[in-house]
Amino acid sequence: MVPTLEVGDWVFAVKFPYVVRSPEYYPLNKNGFPYYNSGFLLKPKQDDILLFTNPISHHLHPSTRMSFVKRCIGLPGDTLYILPSGEVFTKMGIYTPEPISFQGYSKVVSLLLFSNQDSLWLTFTNMEEWKKGDDRLKQWRSVKARAKFLNYWPKNVEKIIIPQKEYPITLNQQNKSDWKELIRRDRNYYESKEKSEHALDSIMTAGNYRFTQDFYFFIGDNMNLASDSRKWQSVPEELIIGKVLFRFRWNPLKLNRFKWLG
Repeated sequence: MVPTLEVGDWVFAVKFPYVVRSPEYYPLNKNGFPYYNSGFLLKPKQDDILLFTNPISHHLHPSTRMSFVKRCIGLPGDTLYILPSGEVFTKMGIYTPEPISFQGYSKVVSLLLFSNQDSLWLTFTNMEEWKKGDDRLKQWRSVKARAKFLNYWPKNVEKIIIPQKEYPITLNQQNKSDWKELIRRDRNYYESKEKSEHALDSIMTAGNYRFTQDFYFFIGDNMNLASDSRKWQSVPEELIIGKVLFRFRWNPLKLNRFKWLG
């Protein structure tokens, strides 16, 4: 998340009204706790910075799990497209990797991406808003991103579907590997590898599946080096801890020690 967050920064994240849940374990031991999870009372939005449990470490005891702070750019039901050059196209705009000196990424919000089977194209939206102002740099980035996208064959563009609750999928030999990990996270099949693999195999054999949770897609602000959903896929709402409101730096020699992020 550099430069938004740096090593040693403290962050303040609020759980309520985003998530209301009980602890999973009693303190200092691994005995189960009567678990309650209300889900989200207030849904995350595009560009919210959230604190969540790394889905890859979710099988570990809470005391040893790794937590991440990342920027949410994909909401339940969204379709994203990732270009080989690193740009991420969402319905809310285009995220482009940039040097750290330019906050690690840039966002263009004037283009919308559509998909129709194997053909992909872009169209301008909200033309009246587009005409306002004289932001030549933003317009130039938009034109370059659009031209770059149209230069790629659809097969070279990675299409990402973010599941939402009750989203149905049909499993086959071609897409089973794409959905397997997301189904594992949706079902929380982590505690016993043998049991979870058997349960997953049963679902895969059935051929149809309907998700029980909403999922979210995250990026790190330092897009060139970040470990994020582009590598380990979308995150179920069950793993989201809360929304980051502000960060604080202890170092008295640095300016801007306090910054509002919420």
